[in-house]
Amino acid sequence: MQRMLVNPISARAPEHAQASRFSSALDQDPTNFVPETEVDPARLNWQIGALVTLEPVSAPGMLHEARLIGCAPGQSLLITPPTLNGCPVKIKESQTWGIRVLVNGNAFRFVSSVQCAHKKPFEYVCLTYPNILMQAKPRRHARHAVLLQAILRHNMGHGRREGHIVNLSEGGACFATSMPAASWGSQAVLDLDLSDGTQLSLQVALRTVQPQVDNGFRAGLAFEDVDQSARAALNRFLASLNTNPSEARPTEAA
Repeated sequence: MQRMLVNPISARAPEHAQASRFSSALDQDPTNFVPETEVDPARLNWQIGALVTLEPVSAPGMLHEARLIGCAPGQSLLITPPTLNGCPVKIKESQTWGIRVLVNGNAFRFVSSVQCAHKKPFEYVCLTYPNILMQAKPRRHARHAVLLQAILRHNMGHGRREGHIVNLSEGGACFATSMPAASWGSQAVLDLDLSDGTQLSLQVALRTVQPQVDNGFRAGLAFEDVDQSARAALNRFLASLNTNPSEARPTEAA
């Protein structure tokens, strides 16, 4: 297999405006992009200079940036050394990252590990080549990082789980809990305490459930059949986060 490698100084990102919007959205919240369809990496035309955003599995939310400078199909992807807030970071072999890359205006995500880091003829990092890609699309509603106490009451006898909401939007939320996930079901009721004293009970559909490195779980929730008063209270609270970001983390996790 032929390895494609380009000096990062000469690599230029295609679709610069789209890449900037993609980066900005991910900087605000990586959950602005959601899984859509599986894609075979062999079918993807990897683009030199494409923006790559990396999120350490061990430190969710810490978004790093790099550029794609080459690939060896089926073997590895080559990127510039990742930076965090413009500063270089130390890369460890075998470190696992959640990767997002913009190609032809489409966002793709996958999990990859560091194979090695090179300093000659210039600095670059080798990542494991993905087995599968998830094509992503922007969410309809931007999510806000929060930390709000919540209870998820499952339908059909699946019980209840205490935890907290870690991000929130008009259309859904991410529920984090340390309680075991024996069975989640597909429908539930979310009891949520907003920092302004409002209590909401919202019907939700469970879209995803993912284990975390701390042995906890995170569930992606989509709100269903929200009545007018609850919608007004939710929108009022979200609007307050734009003017007073401190309201985003009013309580300790349950």
